[in-house]
Amino acid sequence: MLAAQAIMLGTREVIVAGGMESMSNAPFLLPRIRSAKYLGDYQLIDSLMKDGLRDPLKNVPMGVFAEMCAEEMGISRGDQDAHAIRSYEKAATAQATGLFKSEIVPVTFTGERKQELTVDSDEECSKFDPDKLENLPPVFKPDGTITAGNASSISDGAAALVLTSTQFAEKHGLQILAYIRGFSDAEQAPEKFPTSPALAIPLALQQAGLHLKDINLFEINEAFSVVDLANQRLLGLSSDDVNIHGGSVSLGHPIGASGARIILSLITGLALKGLNYGVAAICNGGGGASAIVIEREKTYRLYEHEIGHKQ
Repeated sequence: MLAAQAIMLGTREVIVAGGMESMSNAPFLLPRIRSAKYLGDYQLIDSLMKDGLRDPLKNVPMGVFAEMCAEEMGISRGDQDAHAIRSYEKAATAQATGLFKSEIVPVTFTGERKQELTVDSDEECSKFDPDKLENLPPVFKPDGTITAGNASSISDGAAALVLTSTQFAEKHGLQILAYIRGFSDAEQAPEKFPTSPALAIPLALQQAGLHLKDINLFEINEAFSVVDLANQRLLGLSSDDVNIHGGSVSLGHPIGASGARIILSLITGLALKGLNYGVAAICNGGGGASAIVIEREKTYRLYEHEIGHKQ
């Protein structure tokens, strides 16, 4: 959104926007170690919790607030487990049929035994065992509904998008994939963060001059299954139109990358189905959410039998 604003203002013509996260390498911190405390114990702080998975204002794990949302909206453990199964099934089908090839850039690196390894497919969606789902214990409260199976997993990943003005793209012969038609943030109390996308989406649509009925596909980031379920209910969306190739429950939620990833997934979905408008939305710690409205460039299509090739 910041990149789009800079281009709209004319201060930039082309910007690469995105992010990365290596949650598996997040370090532990020793606070105030430079203050020369010579006696007593030190406490290690998990940077992943402090700077990502814990609300910075209330100092409470985000999952506690997700549990509150589930209770307030009557979304059961069974509802969330069923959603997780659907998310994994969608992602596994998309991967098996090669639909992720247009989104994934292969990464080659040297392994621990000095052998060359290439990662060219998503690793999370193949790990799921639905038979174990109902036996997983709640994570955030003894009688809770959120488990490791119906929440997004600890993941590493990166995503990037190239944004330009229309004039720059045409001048340099670049293929336009989609247009940004509107975007907005919305905020409420920190403990209400799971439903903030339902506030941001109407504001983004208003800026775009569109209505919910005009939107063909949605990408709502699945920090927890309850987030997707709650916003679908509040906005009256069909699950068939949301996260059609799976979401962060099945693909992972490397928090610095997920915002760009869901936009990429949205563009891919529109291009595969030949649809026009989509909305991507993601909530964040502190009670906020961001939403963006995308219109597919009419000449940009992807076809299942030719996926991965430029159309």
